[in-house]
Amino acid sequence: GIGIPKAQQGDIFKRFFRAENAMKRDPEGSGLGLFIVRSIIVRHSGDISFESSEGKGTSFAFKVPLRR
Repeated sequence: GIGIPKAQQGDIFKRFFRAENAMKRDPEGSGLGLFIVRSIIVRHSGDISFESSEGKGTSFAFKVPLRR
C-alpha cells in the first residue's frame, strides 16, 4: 500500500474517511471498508491495530477471542 499520513492515522476507522494520498491515487471508493471491518471485530469482542509509514505501507493486526 501507500501508507497513511501520520496526521490522518487517528481517523482511518471513521465512516467515509479516506486519506488524502489515497484519494489522489484512486478517486473511487467509499471509505467504508475499514469502518466495517472494525465494526465486525468490535462486535465479536475483538480489537484491531495497525502500523503505517507513508510511502512504505500499512500492516493491520486483529484479535478476536475464541469461544468454546
